[in-house]
Amino acid sequence: MDNSLDVQNLCYLDILKNISFTLKDKTFNALVGRNGSGKSTLIKCLLGLFNYNGEVLYKNKKVDKIFNKIGYIYPDMFIEEGLVIDKIIEPITTLGTNKKNIT
Repeated sequence: MDNSLDVQNLCYLDILKNISFTLKDKTFNALVGRNGSGKSTLIKCLLGLFNYNGEVLYKNKKVDKIFNKIGYIYPDMFIEEGLVIDKIIEPITTLGTNKKNIT
């Protein structure tokens, strides 16, 4: 079964225009860009926090939000001193990724 996430022609206001990409299952991906380029906006669209135009498919089925399918750490997230990495990585492992592969 194809467990990929496909984003096709995602648009949000004048910030995101015709964004398309595919993320394969059990892979780590990074979203990198300059300040103000729309990285957080894209993630918020995928999490269902913003209404967008376009299509998002997970396992070849259209979805409106994928908040329970991805792990996301907010840029301004407070991380308690002494917090073990397992507490941060736990959401990723629920996606089928083995913690031993994380470096």
